[in-house]
Amino acid sequence: MSDELFDDKLLDILESIETVLKRTAHISTPQDFLKDDDAIVLFDSVLMRLQVIGEMLKSLSAKTNISSKNIKGAIQLREKISHHYIDLDAELIFDICKNHIPSLKEELKSLKNARPL
Repeated sequence: MSDELFDDKLLDILESIETVLKRTAHISTPQDFLKDDDAIVLFDSVLMRLQVIGEMLKSLSAKTNISSKNIKGAIQLREKISHHYIDLDAELIFDICKNHIPSLKEELKSLKNARPL
């Protein structure tokens, strides 16, 4: 994979992470994802973005040697969303959005900044 393509994919992933963080900024509890129809639509949209993040990371990790606990976790979450969507619960997604996505963002930003221009 060319450096330019890698960097473009990394920027796309970071953009999706930013979208997740913005959409969940006002979420204070897992139940906030389920309180009404609008909240459920938000939950679904966040799941879609998390799935996209995992898919893009899966693609990158297959073509490069990037791998970490955060990246593996995002790829595993993509598999859960894709194949076990109905079994996902708001507590798990809340925890991921509040406790894991910010550290994944920082890791990917560091990776991007460490690459030669």
